[in-house]
Order: sequence, then C-alpha cells, then structure tokens
Amino acid sequence: MEKIKFKRLSWVEEFLEGEGINGEDIKSILDDLSGAILENLMRSKELKKVNNDPAIYYFRKRLRGINYRFMGPKDGDCIYLLHAFKKKSREIPQDDLEVAIKRAETFTQK
Repeated sequence: MEKIKFKRLSWVEEFLEGEGINGEDIKSILDDLSGAILENLMRSKELKKVNNDPAIYYFRKRLRGINYRFMGPKDGDCIYLLHAFKKKSREIPQDDLEVAIKRAETFTQK
C-alpha cells in the first residue's frame, strides 16, 4: 500500500494565501493527509486521476460551503499540487485542466 504526500508549489501557495482562513485550514488538511494511503484517498473520491498524459490527479476538498480543487502530477510517493481553484460547476473547467497540464509538462521537463 502506497502512502502519499502532497507538495504545494508556489501557484497553490499564492492561491491559499488569497483564501485567508480557509487557505490556512486547507494547508492543515493537506499536511494531515500526508502519509495517507493512496488507494484509500482514491476510494473516498477525494482524489482521482483526471488526465493520462501527463498523469494529472485532482484533489477535492469542501470547506465552509466552498468547493476547492487542486491538480497536479504524481511522482513517486508525492503529488505535486500545481494548480488550485474554486469549483463552481459540475464539470472540471477545461481552462483549469489545461493550466495544470501545461504546468505539469514544464515541471516534469526540469
């Protein structure tokens, strides 16, 4: 059973800072989830794979009535959160997915 860590990159840190107290609470939640078993997160539907090439994972969290979403690639035992947004519709906005894909491609080339 693979344990997972979440690493927030600068784009996500900036987003969370802009969210004030919610952002601080989400940072705490993500820190608490480090060490969680990947299969359990996938089964709980908090985490799912939304793109194959590059592989992008999508982490869901609802806090104080606001739906937050975080996306990024998995490398080894770590998911690098490269993009975050407030979710306002049922579908993943294509623009947000494209941002995550573009950042993941740049990220993996380093």
